[in-house]
Amino acid sequence: MGLIRRCSVCRKQGARYSAQGLKCTHKEATWAVKFLVGSKQIFKTFGPNKREAERFLTKIKSEIASGGTFEQIKPILFKELAEKWLNNHRQSANPKPGTIWAYDSRLTHHILPLMGHKVVNQITAYDIETIKQKVREKLRARSTNQVLVEIGTILKYGWTLGFCKSNPAQLVKKYGIERGPGRTLTKEEAAILLRYATEPYRTILFALLCTGARIGEISALKWTDVDFKNNLITIQRNVFHAPKGKYGMGDKSWIFGTPKSKESTRKVFMIPALKTALVRHCEQSGGNQHGLVFSTKFGEPYDRSTLRVKLVSITKAAGLKHVRLHDLRHTNATWLLAEGVNLAYVSKHLGHSGVAITGDTYHHVLPKEHERGMKLLDGIFPIWDTIGIQSLPPPDEIKRK
Repeated sequence: MGLIRRCSVCRKQGARYSAQGLKCTHKEATWAVKFLVGSKQIFKTFGPNKREAERFLTKIKSEIASGGTFEQIKPILFKELAEKWLNNHRQSANPKPGTIWAYDSRLTHHILPLMGHKVVNQITAYDIETIKQKVREKLRARSTNQVLVEIGTILKYGWTLGFCKSNPAQLVKKYGIERGPGRTLTKEEAAILLRYATEPYRTILFALLCTGARIGEISALKWTDVDFKNNLITIQRNVFHAPKGKYGMGDKSWIFGTPKSKESTRKVFMIPALKTALVRHCEQSGGNQHGLVFSTKFGEPYDRSTLRVKLVSITKAAGLKHVRLHDLRHTNATWLLAEGVNLAYVSKHLGHSGVAITGDTYHHVLPKEHERGMKLLDGIFPIWDTIGIQSLPPPDEIKRK
């Protein structure tokens, strides 16, 4: 362990590095600290700044002198740690293919190209902040935050395994994001959208508008989930599409799974109009091997991308502004809240994991609730101390301490 002088010019002359005290006047020379981590020799280079290297060396010696665990930290590249973390997640109980796909996609395209080569214990908050800014040039703020969360989760996993002593990702501030539901269709726009849609897409879009279900939940809906007698639809599965052989897909390009969360398994009310549409659809579509309500001509669940392309063509033909499939879910929730339906009921109806998520997303749709609260309070305190209040001077004349 010690301070050394590294120089590419001296190396060409036969010296791999110069010991402390050996003078080197080359501009290419840099200061570094040589130390052992386990049985592996590590070189940490600091550039031409000798003082910074000396501070790091003092820190190592101080930790060892006080019985620290500096020597016990295992060297590992971030790429290797990320692979360990992802494999551990794959082996967990019932991993969702969609979650594995999202983790792997962010690692492959955004994280590993920028920091896969770094030694985990040498990663700093500055490194992560630099990566954050580079990723933000390509992705939206929400997606960039997801990348930061994944980096932090991997480093936390490395900390539990003894590959690092802290998680610098905790020091990096995420981008502020305003929660909102996106685009909401008016009742007139929804009617125009359905008028220009052809079957079976008209019934699919109508089901999304009436139930507020996610597209994967509607695509995985089976006839056994539809209770025509009690006018209820049970949402209890999701469908995920991916290339064959990847993310546990086997020989199929799709797989049924559980909904997004435990609370997403729910029953939603089926209005008479939707019931009529489903009965008509059942008569016209015929059966399929999986018992799906909506299936392709091959008897398989619809792919999200197929429905997305179809929705784009329908909105263009109808002369409407761009609409996402998920906007139909938002539209359903917005209509219910705007008509004064209880927030807790809407949260259960959407399958959110908590009322707070519903409230944060749709808080702007609750002016009627505020109005109702004002009228209620006005009824409780109609003329409370109005005489005393009227005797007070105007606010601008009150002397404030």
